[in-house]
Amino acid sequence: MKKRKTLILLVLFLLISTVIFAEAKTEVNKEQTSVILYINNKEVTFPDAQPFIVRGDDRTLVPIRFVAEDLGYKVDWDEENWFKGGNEDKKVTITNEGKTMELFIGQNYAYINGERKEYDTKPLIDGSRTFVPLRFIAENFDCEVDYKHNVKQKIMKIYITTKDGVKIPEEPDDSNIVAQGEGWDTRLVEVKGHDDNWIEPEIIGGYPPKDADLVNCHFSFGIKNYKDYEGTNYTFKTECISHPQLNKYIKYDPWDDEDFIVDNIEMYTRHSENLIDFYGTLYSLRRFNRDADNVRDIKTGERIHLKEGEKMQFKTTISNGKMTKVYITNAEFRNKEFRYN
Repeated sequence: MKKRKTLILLVLFLLISTVIFAEAKTEVNKEQTSVILYINNKEVTFPDAQPFIVRGDDRTLVPIRFVAEDLGYKVDWDEENWFKGGNEDKKVTITNEGKTMELFIGQNYAYINGERKEYDTKPLIDGSRTFVPLRFIAENFDCEVDYKHNVKQKIMKIYITTKDGVKIPEEPDDSNIVAQGEGWDTRLVEVKGHDDNWIEPEIIGGYPPKDADLVNCHFSFGIKNYKDYEGTNYTFKTECISHPQLNKYIKYDPWDDEDFIVDNIEMYTRHSENLIDFYGTLYSLRRFNRDADNVRDIKTGERIHLKEGEKMQFKTTISNGKMTKVYITNAEFRNKEFRYN
């Protein structure tokens, strides 16, 4: 009889626990993107519940238990209130090196060493796992967070580097390519801030064909959807980082028989209001004479020579005040492509 009562109590406990977790579970609209997390270059293993990106929010939520274990943090659940009805009573406490963070399920605020801080997403329970916002936790524990998003393959790689950890090297693969063509590609290398209404640039580029008329550039790239930026506050800045002498140089004008200064950074630093006047061009490497013999370094006065196939790299920074994205465009210098040479 005693065993039977014990069995009944156990069954009732399991049923109540199931109901409580069902009530606590939050319906989440998840992005169809796989998230792979690395801590100090070591991949974190999630045996069951997987991290995910919230659709429309673009925030990454992770199961706190496994992430905390890999970071060496201590996690405590408020057992007294955890099995009560409302989410507002459920608290998760994370501690490490004298810093304590208290998060509350379903609430967009936390206490860090007693100081209240608000953020733009909420911890939640999905299944039997507690999910917390990754960036908020990592940055408040003085970690660096880097994102590598492969849009085509729908894979987001996130790298967390602790204060005493090793900074990740640039990936040798092509996971961050956003646009490419023969002899060139553009990669997303840095993201700062957040904006739900961010306008993603559709980057295009290439080399003029050999038989093109009025060819005035060796290589150019720009934004196909430039009209989407009309009336916004976006800014665009492009510079050549492989050959900084091409950002501002002296060029001889045979028509006027005089030198003039070309300032490419100024030319390609624009506000979205005048971007449309340039048909979305981010950068255009203007056509030189043979061997670029009419272009001189503004500091030394020496002629600038570019060899066929020489590697070039351009940095483009796009910002709207809330969010900033940095792109690197890699291209080859091609002089033989042109009918004028």
